[in-house]
Amino acid sequence: MPEFKRTLIIHDDEHFHAALAFSQENVKDPHQGLESKIFYLLTGHYGGADTLHLTKDFVPHSFNFQLRRGSQPGLSGGIICHGQGEETFSVELCPKPGIHYSIHT
Repeated sequence: MPEFKRTLIIHDDEHFHAALAFSQENVKDPHQGLESKIFYLLTGHYGGADTLHLTKDFVPHSFNFQLRRGSQPGLSGGIICHGQGEETFSVELCPKPGIHYSIHT
């Protein structure tokens, strides 16, 4: 497994563990699951960010994220769970069937 380039900081452990369990039970394609999206943000090249912060989003099983370098904010957006019948207010250019996660910036 590749070494992580960033530290993951979870601001709501209960929400995180519930969303992770939901993803593992309901997302059929592992590349479209929550773990895959977090891994992508942890290992990508985003201007020297050293931490990934996750906070609860209003969409069930979803998160706001912010990459930071020290205390300086960087890329931010959401890891949004689609396909649950809930309004996400997030646009997908190529919608996929079933429950899946997408990164929105």
